[in-house]
Amino acid sequence: TATLDEMYEIFAFGGKRPEAVPKLRLPVSGGQTARILQNQHCLPRLPIPTLKETCEQYLKCMAPLLSTAELKMTEGYVANFLKRDGAEMHEELVKYGENKVSYIEDFYRNTYLEARYSLFSSNPSFVLEHSCDSQVQVAADLAMSCLHYHHSISEGTLDPWTTKAGPLCMQQLPLLFASARIVSSGPDLSESFLASSQHIVVMASGALFKLQVLGLNGEIVVDRSTLRNKLAEIIRLGKANTQAAAESLGVLTTAERDAWAATRARLESASECNRQMLRLVDSALFVVCLDSLSGLSAEQMMRNVMYGLSGSAHNRWLDKWSWIVCEDGQAGFNWEHSLLDGHTMQEFVATVASKSGFTSDATVAPDDEQAKIMPISFLLDSDAKKTIEASVKGAVTVGDGFAYGHLEYQRYGTSSMKQFKCSPDGYLQAAMAISWFKQYGSLGVPYESVLTKSFEHGRVFVARNMNCAIAHAVHAFCEPGASAAIKTSAVSTISKEVSEICKLAASGKDIDRPILGLKNMARQAGKSLSLCEDPAYSKFQALNLVTSHCGRAPIRFFCFEAAADGFSVGYFAKEGGVQFAITHLQDSELQSFIAVLTATLDEMYEIFAFGGKRPEAVPKLRLPVSGGQTARILQNQHCLPRLPIPTLKETCEQYLKCMAPLLSTAELKMTEGYVANFLKRDGAEMHEELVKYGENKV
Repeated sequence: TATLDEMYEIFAFGGKRPEAVPKLRLPVSGGQTARILQNQHCLPRLPIPTLKETCEQYLKCMAPLLSTAELKMTEGYVANFLKRDGAEMHEELVKYGENKVSYIEDFYRNTYLEARYSLFSSNPSFVLEHSCDSQVQVAADLAMSCLHYHHSISEGTLDPWTTKAGPLCMQQLPLLFASARIVSSGPDLSESFLASSQHIVVMASGALFKLQVLGLNGEIVVDRSTLRNKLAEIIRLGKANTQAAAESLGVLTTAERDAWAATRARLESASECNRQMLRLVDSALFVVCLDSLSGLSAEQMMRNVMYGLSGSAHNRWLDKWSWIVCEDGQAGFNWEHSLLDGHTMQEFVATVASKSGFTSDATVAPDDEQAKIMPISFLLDSDAKKTIEASVKGAVTVGDGFAYGHLEYQRYGTSSMKQFKCSPDGYLQAAMAISWFKQYGSLGVPYESVLTKSFEHGRVFVARNMNCAIAHAVHAFCEPGASAAIKTSAVSTISKEVSEICKLAASGKDIDRPILGLKNMARQAGKSLSLCEDPAYSKFQALNLVTSHCGRAPIRFFCFEAAADGFSVGYFAKEGGVQFAITHLQDSELQSFIAVLTATLDEMYEIFAFGGKRPEAVPKLRLPVSGGQTARILQNQHCLPRLPIPTLKETCEQYLKCMAPLLSTAELKMTEGYVANFLKRDGAEMHEELVKYGENKV
């Protein structure tokens, strides 16, 4: 083992053991290293692109967004940056990366941990498809699936994730359960309690409760029935606690970090009991928030999982990931982002929240003596209570400051996009870029998250989906009077260019991450980057179309906070449609964008499928909309092929085969003559007319 380790280190790191590489070690079972991490050392290290490559990409992205004079000035800044401080900082970054598994990992994580704004701005969320089950049934099913998933991680039996291109990095999986962000006066800390945690935390009416779910040997000491009963008891206890809302310490995790850090430090120093209670929450496997709300619309549910509503904002603990379940069974998921990315959580949530759930070989031995409910209470001073009251109001105010919208587009989906010879993601990026231009008359500044888990400790990079070819194609599509041929060519061009930019980002060669690394090198040297002094750099940072392709059933929406003056769009394509969750500062602009996006998707379908001619006599079969969703009954319509028109020869041949045994020899000969005449004359003419007629019909 030591020899293999040494051989790896001399090849990968020149014999220098990486100092800050987290050693994620799972329990060893049967003499085998845990299966979940078995592919880690097959993964390549993330490359550091050359400074020239980064600068060339930056100029390509900025060129269509700047005037001629602005672009000339930016080219001057870039040339100076390449020769002077950029070259110096790049050399330092390469040296720094020599002893790291990932040169950007710590810097990227610290962008979250160092931030002092509320976690509202960085915690992403999912809304699940609505179950018809009760609150305690939904929560118990989710919790039970999670306990089995936890067992498969701690025992190392979960299969590593792979794609067609190869294995993916699994280093986030050991941090999935029993990890927490610990607030601090400096950068926050991250801590894992995977080896020792045996409980979950449940919140109801703002009160917190510890529920023991694992035994000393890792056995699960609850089953679904036990969980339902325990959760129902916790709901009763929460409602009976008249001081729960006023003393809901969890709401402080939604406040700005310095305010929460000061309160936590003061409470811990004032009481050992407070310190132990906070540690119980930190070390929990996960959190379940049982909200006293029901009948929420799609938009209200988006807001509830992101910020909470009046009546639920106090029932949150944002420093850990949590299930959020309403009284009518509507459910969602919120997670702290510094350790865990969208793809990890998508795969986890979609698996455990599926109808069949997740099971493992874990021993399930219900034991009411072990599965005890323990209230988690704190000794709060008057300042803490005032801060709690202000934080509840603040959370509601923050939520009020955004608009929430969704589009569940079901006219067509990935199968049609592929038939149009476009990648689904490129096609949808084209739709959003065109919609932005239609609404505002200018090009958007786009940002798309791209997975880099094909590298060791890979997380997400950024595709800046803009260059001169994309800009020209957007203008061409939106030009008044543009033909269907011009528009299909424009969409195809955008899709192709986006795919290339995304591939480059997925290979570790984007713009944003190398610049982040260079900024950190400069900061360590007490300097700043000259590139960032260019006035155009503020345009590069002024994101107004922030998108992320993330989600699969039973996830309904992927939500995150709106970009400063633009739209944040969580979306995912499926066989028969596309799910969009969109946030913005202004509701009127949001609703307008949804309408424009819908019309653009319709138009794109028609130019590809019908050459731009809208079928005249296609009946518009619209069913009543229920719960904000387009009727499910028609969700597969546009996966279906169009009915073919057989050739005239095929029809006549079948007619003769059918009639032959029914006619005498003389009658059959006469019929064959009729058919031959029909094929040459009026039949051929009418068949040609039928084909033309059918071109614009479903």
